[in-house]
Amino acid sequence: MTAHPWRLRALVLGLLAIATVATGCSAPAPPPRQAGSVDGAAGPPTDPGPPAGAGDAITDQRTARGAGQAALDYLRLSERAVGLDDGAAAALQREAAASSAADRLVSKLLADLGALRRAYPDGPVTYRVAPLGVRVRPAVGGHVAEVWYVGVLVPHTGSAYEEWRTARYELVWERNAWRVAGEDGEPGPRPAAPAQPAPAPGPALAAVLGEYQPVAASVPAGGRR
Repeated sequence: MTAHPWRLRALVLGLLAIATVATGCSAPAPPPRQAGSVDGAAGPPTDPGPPAGAGDAITDQRTARGAGQAALDYLRLSERAVGLDDGAAAALQREAAASSAADRLVSKLLADLGALRRAYPDGPVTYRVAPLGVRVRPAVGGHVAEVWYVGVLVPHTGSAYEEWRTARYELVWERNAWRVAGEDGEPGPRPAAPAQPAPAPGPALAAVLGEYQPVAASVPAGGRR
């Protein structure tokens, strides 16, 4: 196996669009209808409507800041995606995708997962991402969100490696959440690497990473990096 038979570019572009209701963009469901009463007598059923503030929450999610937070959520869920089977991965991708892009994004995801397994047949891999900044700009029908991050791939055997990348998402508001209509990315920007020891073997690094929990973060004010 060559030093890097599976580049993070293919992994990230296929997996970053994975998202579920964990993005926090879905509207709260209204409470069930309840029977009302007046002076102890049963009255007609009443519907109290959605909880107070539900509309305000959806409105806030539809802002540029909300789109930036959705992009960060998609990025972090790529850590989970590498361990999913095809059925679960396809279901999550379809949920995340805009209706017009679902078939295309699902097909690409499954192809990328297959390539990952062929590149590392000796066991599961661990993938960690660290977002460093996000910026959002308006686009026709929604927003484009870019996330600058570091991705670290830790194989079951062999050396771990990292890449600095910028992921780009085309987001549209659909089904009460930001959905992915398109995505791509590019290398960098990358700072100069200082002198350092040889890379840690995958098993050793995986053992250390297993002691750490993922870190939640929010979009900086203004949604800019």
